[in-house]
This record gives sequence, structure tokens and C-alpha cells, in this order.
Amino acid sequence: FNKKNQDEYSDAERRNIVLKSLITLAFVKKAKKEIDTIKNGMYHNPLMITIANTVNTVDADLKIFFQVLAEIAANNNIDITPAKQELLAELRDEKFRAFEFRSGKVNDDVLNVLGNINFNDIKELMFNTTGTGSIEVIECETKDELAFQLSTANGKPFALLKASEATKWNSNILEGFVTSKEVVSKSFFDELNSPDSSINILLGSRIFS
Repeated sequence: FNKKNQDEYSDAERRNIVLKSLITLAFVKKAKKEIDTIKNGMYHNPLMITIANTVNTVDADLKIFFQVLAEIAANNNIDITPAKQELLAELRDEKFRAFEFRSGKVNDDVLNVLGNINFNDIKELMFNTTGTGSIEVIECETKDELAFQLSTANGKPFALLKASEATKWNSNILEGFVTSKEVVSKSFFDELNSPDSSINILLGSRIFS
């Protein structure tokens, strides 16, 4: 979110970047659901891994991403059309169509389905709810994890912070966010590969790379 040797991104540009990521992952998760109707277990549960140079500082890159995410989650009137049109324009460009791994290119069928993704899909497939709401914080005994769920999601966290000093977020980043009264004993990170895991976004540092 920080341009080197240039002015920083505007709030609108940052929101657009996050929205394009959410639209893409919502599309992949929707496709996964369709695959499951053919044969369950053929495809893993899609996960967005969001890595940043800085995690725990007051002006951390990851903090900026999280704040934009919280703004989107709480807003019921966000128009995702501009972000979706920009994303589709990029994916129609031959330079961007090639897969990152293995051979092949994004085809028009994919783009047509992606073009039908709406904000309700993002709420359901990304935030595990059909409504909007504020983000609530779930503390874990491991101290290197913090989970996040929407107030309307009925105990299904959608994001997980995994960092060496994750609890530092409580003092310098999560001011104003509601924290659950109970500390969870299980590790959400250890359960990421479980088919029942509700985590869609993993937040962390470059250690993941």
C-alpha cells in the first residue's frame, strides 16, 4: 500500500486494491462450491495469504490493509462495479492472462463468471455472513494468533493474523474493536487445512513467503 518514491495511495485506491482481491477470491470460492457438487474434496478450500513488510508498528502496511477490510465489511452500500471493471480489464489484457504457475491462460468463461460476482457473494464467501457488521477480535492462547469475525457471522471467523507478537495489535492497532471475552484454546492456524476451517484470509509477515 505504500508506493516507493511516490505519493502514497489514496484511500479510494487502497479500497480498490482490497476489493479486487476480495472479488477474485470470492470467485474462486464460488467455483470451489460448484466443483463440490460434482465431487466433494476435489479442490482445497481457497485461501488468501496477505503478507506485508511491517506487521506490528503503528503505521504497519498490514494495519492499513486491515483497516480498509474493516471499512468494507461494515459498509452495506459499497459499489464494487468500478473495482470489478478494472480487474476484468486487467485480466483481458494478454500480458496478465498467463497463469503464475504452469502453462495456460485465463479464458473468457472465467471472466464471464467473475463478472457476475456481487457484494453479496463477498459477504457470504469472504466474511461468512449475509449481512454487514463490525469486526470482532478473538484472542488465542498461543499469543501468536488473533482471529477476526464479523458481528453477524455467528462464530465463524473469516481472517487470522499469525505473527510472533500478534497480541501487540491489541494495544496499537485494534483500539475501538470489540474483543471476545473468552480466550480460545485451539489454534486456528493448525486447522487451516481442515475442510471445516472458516478462515479465508491469512494475515502475516514475509515469513510466509
